[in-house]
Amino acid sequence: MSTHRTSSLALGAALALLIGACGQDTFRIVGPFYNPPEPLPGAAAGTLIRSERISTPPGAQAAWRVLYHSRTAAGGDIAVSGLVALPRGRAPAGGFPVIAFGHGTSGIARPCGISQIPNTEQAWLGNSTTWAWVQDWVNAGWAVAATDYQGLGAPGFGSYLVGAVEGANVLDSVRAARAVAGNQLSTQIVLAGHSQGGQSAGFAAQIAPAYAPELDILGTILIAPIARLSAALTCAVNEEPVPPATAAVVFGMLAAPSYQAAYGLDPTLLLTATGQQAQPIVYETCLVTEGQPFGIEIGALGKKFSTYFQTTAGQLAPPWQQALANNDLGSPAIHIPTLMVQGCADKTIPISSNLEYFGDVACPAGTQIEFQLVPGATHTSIPTAAFPLMNAWAHDRLAGAPVPSNCGAPPVCGGVTPGECAAAR
Repeated sequence: MSTHRTSSLALGAALALLIGACGQDTFRIVGPFYNPPEPLPGAAAGTLIRSERISTPPGAQAAWRVLYHSRTAAGGDIAVSGLVALPRGRAPAGGFPVIAFGHGTSGIARPCGISQIPNTEQAWLGNSTTWAWVQDWVNAGWAVAATDYQGLGAPGFGSYLVGAVEGANVLDSVRAARAVAGNQLSTQIVLAGHSQGGQSAGFAAQIAPAYAPELDILGTILIAPIARLSAALTCAVNEEPVPPATAAVVFGMLAAPSYQAAYGLDPTLLLTATGQQAQPIVYETCLVTEGQPFGIEIGALGKKFSTYFQTTAGQLAPPWQQALANNDLGSPAIHIPTLMVQGCADKTIPISSNLEYFGDVACPAGTQIEFQLVPGATHTSIPTAAFPLMNAWAHDRLAGAPVPSNCGAPPVCGGVTPGECAAAR
């Protein structure tokens, strides 16, 4: 039997296994709440379509699912879902300050948003929950508005790593939260996001002056963000140790249909035959730990980026390369105080790519930014490991304290310097 035939059989078996798993409760849409009116009546971005109370997650006094208007890459009206949660206790004078939270990679299928099963363990987070990270903020007295992102919950194409769309989703979640919680919310907002959500929070900060000028955004916190997508992509294309092959393939496979929908790009210029065969998986499943379920088929077909994606001389096809570069943070520059944190043991996002953003993009553009590397923290543990630092920084923004910056003195972590794809050693 030929190698090609063996690979095709392995891929087919993996697809059958993964699509069959979609019948599990973990991968179901929770009721008709997420189906917007058809046709969707036009409304301003951030306008609430509906809300419903949900069982109160740990640490909160109340929580709602919300469905609200946001904008596609082409500027069209679309329904997006999310979660709003209030901390326990009486709101202070002026209301609870708000964290607008962008969650990390969970997939682009409809059941993969944070609002659907917020306090149930989900396989795609390795028997952990995104709520566990949101809960830290709620416990510290912050109200939280957390978008699911376009296509996760409400119908529509996913917008994975399409920065302007996800940034709009983040900002519009705050508008929707105000429609639900009213004067229990302060006008003071801090943006925060992890991994994919770090890019989303960064784009929200970039577009806010034009897109949501009425919002009083005091700062943004980028938690192990994909700040320089093009730099991380170069590492992936050249099959460097970071990001590992499984993660690199997951990122690419989720971005492919998202960028095709947002920019009209030709997927046959990006994906190999194997990549095209495997693409349906992303519409059917959410992620589980270490890049699963994609890891099943990768194990069968070989852990190589080039198995799935076409490259020439270390580059993708020019239209795809340019679209990804256009989703780097930095244009326009962020003009609100910014904190970026990452773990020294992060083996998912190259530390060098965030050092590049810090030293070559943000600081020269005048962003008031502090970048801290946390010893021992991984990509998954950094939201918890850095929480005391992030919470103190955010409260300093509420208090109007001087904004710290270490521009000119980048953090050092295990000898990693800009240009390296390897994680700290």
